[in-house]
Amino acid sequence: MSQRPYDLIIFDWNGTLSTARFSGSPNPIHSIFHGVPEMLEHLQAEGYQLAIATAASRQSMETQLEHFNIERYFGGLSCDDDGFSKPDRRVIDTLLEQMQVPAERALMVGDTPMDIECARHAQVDAAAVSNGNEFHGQKLLAYKPLVLLDKVTDLVAWLARKAVV
Repeated sequence: MSQRPYDLIIFDWNGTLSTARFSGSPNPIHSIFHGVPEMLEHLQAEGYQLAIATAASRQSMETQLEHFNIERYFGGLSCDDDGFSKPDRRVIDTLLEQMQVPAERALMVGDTPMDIECARHAQVDAAAVSNGNEFHGQKLLAYKPLVLLDKVTDLVAWLARKAVV
């Protein structure tokens, strides 16, 4: 029998689970990366609690999650209108308190230095996502994440290897 290495996985939204493109309007058009719904389904089935820490507004985030039919996977949201933003540790601290998980049992997954710094400030492990960009990945490694993933869906295999047997 294996044990999950974490109880809570906190994802950044834009650039980690989704990508935005601007079409001339003030609101970007988001799409989620290939395999994200299946990854979220798998993680939830494995018993992980899931949350999002984002610079988006709560209304925008709730609308997007509903649009992609993935809102059911997330038990917590930390959004820009909560009054603080990454790399402020309160972004993660709020989620830890809300989800009732100690910092040592949480993992932050993001694609920017601010995501990794936020995790470090909150004393939470961090996984960086390069989205296949080697140059960007090298920049992220300078912030010392626990792991650098090529794409967010690689998280499932990494967690499986990290599980305690």
